[in-house]
Amino acid sequence: MPFDGTDPGRFATPDGRHLVCGEHGALYRPDDGLCVAGPCLGARLRALPVVVRGGKAYLDTAALPDTLAGWGQP
Repeated sequence: MPFDGTDPGRFATPDGRHLVCGEHGALYRPDDGLCVAGPCLGARLRALPVVVRGGKAYLDTAALPDTLAGWGQP
């Protein structure tokens, strides 16, 4: 699903300042993933490796750290 910032409220707050978790409504700073509101307050999102093909970003499962090996696989 593309994220280009043109649909605030789907992935971001209406002002575009924070990412929003669709599961529990937590708010995250997009620059560093810090949770600034919600049940995860103070925790951070983990950056995942991506590859861009044809203008779309995909999870790069071959570059996942060992702790996430197999994640994102069917």
